[in-house]
Amino acid sequence: MPDTVIKNSAQVAQPMRTSHPGLAEIAEKLRWEDLRTFLTIAQEHSFRSASRHANLSANTLRARMSRLEEDVGTSIFRRSRNGISLTSAGQALATIARNMLEASRSGNTPLSTDVLVHPGQIRIGSSESLGSFWLTPRLMTLQRTLPHLSVNLLCDYDLARDRSAEVDISIGFTMPKDPDMIVARLGTLHFMLFASEEYAEQNGIPTTLDELRQHKFIEQASPGVHSYLLDFFVGTDRPPDFVPIMTNSSICQFWAVASGAGIAALPTYAWALTKTVVPIEIPLNLRFDIFYSCHRTAQNSPAVRAAIDWLKSSFDHDRYPWFATDFVHPAKFAHHELSGRVVSMYEDAARQVGQEH
Repeated sequence: MPDTVIKNSAQVAQPMRTSHPGLAEIAEKLRWEDLRTFLTIAQEHSFRSASRHANLSANTLRARMSRLEEDVGTSIFRRSRNGISLTSAGQALATIARNMLEASRSGNTPLSTDVLVHPGQIRIGSSESLGSFWLTPRLMTLQRTLPHLSVNLLCDYDLARDRSAEVDISIGFTMPKDPDMIVARLGTLHFMLFASEEYAEQNGIPTTLDELRQHKFIEQASPGVHSYLLDFFVGTDRPPDFVPIMTNSSICQFWAVASGAGIAALPTYAWALTKTVVPIEIPLNLRFDIFYSCHRTAQNSPAVRAAIDWLKSSFDHDRYPWFATDFVHPAKFAHHELSGRVVSMYEDAARQVGQEH
């Protein structure tokens, strides 16, 4: 990303003549997500059309516009049978918002909020798995880098939902639909089958997909998780007790496997989190590219650039080989500096569960 430094608002903001005095000053304090939504509605002249364009529900758009009108202190829309038009205040606000967006694209933003979606926060959207297991232990590093901001990590169980309008940076496995988003690849997430040592001792380890059908499988089922892929490997006519536990949470799935409840497809870095699970040598290896994206209007934001640098460091392929493009077998993690030490809660908790039974 370019190293353009955003200047102080007092250096770049020029007085803006408008028939609504004070509106420019009010606009500088508004939420970016509300202004972006407002401009989309103004362009589409329809909440329904803007909803499709922004990939947000109409109710979300209406709630944001109600909040925006409350913050501005006057009506900004006229509603009629022919659609939506702007009041004089709405027209003035649209002009100001477009100027603010154009200034941010050149790196000279008049916003004291550093073009963040929420002033005072750096908002990062992630899958529940990557957010909980991998990014959470590293959040303090980012917070120390941005001590003037609150770091807000938003973990989502629905990987099919586009949350780009709600966060400053999105981390996911699919490209965002918004063409104005800047997208780059972070790494690759590799999956293979795992079971706990306790489960292996009591039930043995399958060596073929046919043998897998005779075991217990812990399934994660939620939008965008691709749990349907299991049907292609073991078929749909499974034994009735094949899936004893189903959950939408990767944490619950991981816990169930580490506790000896069954077998599951987990990221290969699971072995870097705990040694209570062991990989199973069945050709059921899957891979998903990991992308990050940010709003083009925020690409020169020092806070966003710092967060992206933190993300790149967190997924560095040399330091963390499980995120490399090519598959690296977990056996090669055995002597890694982080092996079995990233999250230690599972060792003690799994032992406690074993003692209770």
